[in-house]
Amino acid sequence: PIAGYDGTLKNRMLATKMLDRVYAKTGTMSGVSSLSGYAYDSNHNVYAFVIFINNFIGKVKPQTYIEDQIVSILVA
Repeated sequence: PIAGYDGTLKNRMLATKMLDRVYAKTGTMSGVSSLSGYAYDSNHNVYAFVIFINNFIGKVKPQTYIEDQIVSILVA
């Protein structure tokens, strides 16, 4: 999926530098959230990344926010 366009990233990373510059796959299950893929910075350098967050209790939304913030650093 491409950030802001399709798949599980369709409604994520909208109106940010990450739009159309992050190609990633999400994964979730009880207490676990992950995001892995590729991000392109403003100089067209490509970065591969993998983010795993586990052992959390509650909703996944705070975890996806953290994942998006980490990726935003890569595309800066």
